[in-house]
Parts: sequence; structure tokens; C-alpha cells
Amino acid sequence: MKNKGFTLVELIAVIVIMGMLLLIVLPATSQLMRDNETRKYKNYYDIVKASVEKYARTQRDSIGGVSGNGCKDSDTLTNLINNDLVAKFEDETITCRTPNEISSAELRDLGVDPNVEYDNIRIENKEGVISVSISMICTKRNRTRPVYVNLNKK
Repeated sequence: MKNKGFTLVELIAVIVIMGMLLLIVLPATSQLMRDNETRKYKNYYDIVKASVEKYARTQRDSIGGVSGNGCKDSDTLTNLINNDLVAKFEDETITCRTPNEISSAELRDLGVDPNVEYDNIRIENKEGVISVSISMICTKRNRTRPVYVNLNKK
């Protein structure tokens, strides 16, 4: 009677093929997960920007009127959160802040030049056109590099 089953060579060949597939799939999967995380912070930035633009439209007269050249400069993300204009980022291990909320030493540690002036939250109103510039840095607790940086120089 003939023995049924796999030989040792066949088992090793299957293990090698599975290992090669894992080497191909694993880097692509981890890159996809990193891209997803970055997209999450970008979406939060877009929400903050849209909220600030909505606020700017409602406060148009106090920042210079429709034909004025007014400007509201250097507000902070914390102020927007405290005034219920923006929701806080939903992950408790992530802190998103504007550059003026971060010390020069911490900016240096994050790889951001503290000598450059960045727009924190700047609302300009020129001839009825609202323009908003927001710089935001999101950091994860116990991590030396920021997870998301969007800086607009003044």
C-alpha cells in the first residue's frame, strides 16, 4: 500500500513560497497603514481649516468688512477647541497644536526651525475674499517625530 502525505521537500517548498509572498505583501501593507494614518491627520487639518473659514465668514465685519483689509492673526487651535469652533482630535494619544503653542526647544526637537515665523491661524479679509492660513503640528505621545506637519510660513 502506498503512503499518502507530503514529503519533506514539498513542505519546505511550500514554506519558502509562503515566505516569499510574505516578503512581497508586508512592505506594501505597512506603507498603506502609514498612508492611512497620514490621511487621518490631513482630514483633521481640513476640518479645522473649514471651521476657521466658516468662523471667518460669520465674523466678516469684525475683521474688516466686505471691502476692508482686516486681519485676525495668531489664534491657536486650543482657543478654537475651547470656543467650540473645532472638535478636539479624537485620539487621546495625539496632540495637535499650532506652532505658537509649542516651545522653541520642542520645535527644534520635532525638526521644525523655531527661527522661522509660521502662520498659526491667520484670517485675512481683502475685498470680500476670506483667506485662511493655518499651521498645525500633530505629535503622538512618547514619539520624537511629529506624525503630521503642515506649516505655512508668514
